[in-house]
Amino acid sequence: MSFLDEIQKKLKQGQEFAKKGTEFAIRQAERSIKSESIKVDIAALKKDLDKKMIALAVKAYDLYEKNAIDDEEIIELCKNIKTLRWQIDEKWNEVEKIKKDFPETATEEKNDDEQVSEETTSENEETTQEDKNAE
Repeated sequence: MSFLDEIQKKLKQGQEFAKKGTEFAIRQAERSIKSESIKVDIAALKKDLDKKMIALAVKAYDLYEKNAIDDEEIIELCKNIKTLRWQIDEKWNEVEKIKKDFPETATEEKNDDEQVSEETTSENEETTQEDKNAE
């Protein structure tokens, strides 16, 4: 076998190796894309599930407030929620008191509080509207 034949043989082997490597990389990329696509679907389903769970919780709490629930576990959970809400209100009262005691910082904090309040209200309105649409 001549030197040129040997070089051609090595080049052909190199091309085959490169082709196999390229095919392998393509298969890996396709698997990765498919896997990531499924993960996006899972995330969307989880988000939808979270919204439905929140809607259920809101509905259960509304029934609790109307004394329309007799399940002790749910009543206990609702009592815990009521306590947490009360604690939150107390903390906000403390914040308001601090604002009154130090009015020069109240303007900055009020803007932050309003933004958080607006975001929470907006999220609740979206959930409520989606719940109505689902019914």
